[in-house]
Amino acid sequence: MRFCICGDFAPKKVNTGFAFHDDEHTKKLLNGELENMFEEIREELAKSDVNMVNVETTLLTEGIPIVKNGALIVDHPKWAEHLFKGGFNVALTANNHIGDYGEKGTLETLRVLRAAGLQTVGSGENEEAAGKILYIEKNGERMAIINACEHEYGLAKEAYAGAMHAEPFALISKIKEAKRKADFIVVVLHGGCEHIAIPSPRIKNLLRGLAENGADMVVNNHQHCPMAYEIWQGVPIFYSMGNFVFDFTENNGMWNYGYMISAEWKNGKIGFEIVPYFYGNGKINRFEGEKKEYFFKYIKTLQKFSFDEKICREIWLTWCFMNGEFFDGVARKDIHFRKNSYNCEAHCEVLSTYYEEIIENEYSVDEKYKSLITKIMNYQIADI
Repeated sequence: MRFCICGDFAPKKVNTGFAFHDDEHTKKLLNGELENMFEEIREELAKSDVNMVNVETTLLTEGIPIVKNGALIVDHPKWAEHLFKGGFNVALTANNHIGDYGEKGTLETLRVLRAAGLQTVGSGENEEAAGKILYIEKNGERMAIINACEHEYGLAKEAYAGAMHAEPFALISKIKEAKRKADFIVVVLHGGCEHIAIPSPRIKNLLRGLAENGADMVVNNHQHCPMAYEIWQGVPIFYSMGNFVFDFTENNGMWNYGYMISAEWKNGKIGFEIVPYFYGNGKINRFEGEKKEYFFKYIKTLQKFSFDEKICREIWLTWCFMNGEFFDGVARKDIHFRKNSYNCEAHCEVLSTYYEEIIENEYSVDEKYKSLITKIMNYQIADI
């Protein structure tokens, strides 16, 4: 069975509400001017049985936003039809924006996606429905897809629509359940720290733990930048594919760079190919030639730093200090940010690391690693 996975899809500028008539991307969609958006990956999508995309938005024409610290995202419902016609048939919906317009917004987004022809996974009308595993059969093979996100905004509750929480023991339980019913399992998470291309210790442990407990592939996203991948005990782990189509931000470096995973389950194992691209001029543009070669050199640089435990730890501590003071300051002033800092595993990890190093170790930023982070996040092939 062949399958593809793409990253974050949220095409309209954030925090602009329902002003679709002011958004260039939406106007092009409604005028039928984006038919070639996925043209350069159409071949991969066409030969694949299952094509997944992380729909990191709500699809509505009206609604009331929740009160939160952070971006509010809504897009025109017609994007669901556009995705389906473009070759996608599964919407991954567990992310920190599915609940931006409350329970009604979540339910309407799921309805719109399903009406367009996409199957959904990762969210539902309550906690039980949100955690439902998606099974897909093709030619006698059965695939299981588990989709969950960290504890930010929009999680499902016992009687409230939202996304599945990426609680480690719950995920392992779902993997064990899927093992009894499927030939192979793909776990797709939405979590970790944004805007840093090196994984934190916690996110590495979590993804590796899921691989060790029976997942056949583990994919993470949320960082808004491409990250390294590894084979851990025979299981492919991808730490971030980067954005797919997000925010219509043209020529903004790493924000528009990413890769699609094109994979196949065959003879009891998963093989895969990385398809790198950049988004611009209203379409996905594949990297070819020197640009493709440079992309893979960059990924090798990330692999070197991500999986050397000493270097990775130093980068993580430096990044926490570069951001911890800001997180702490905002949390003291804004109760919504404070709540999110306590609830969200990624934010809590930053603050707890920052506080611990200040109190116990008197840590100070190493300028060498600060410079390294700056180079990495500017898409440079760097070294220490």
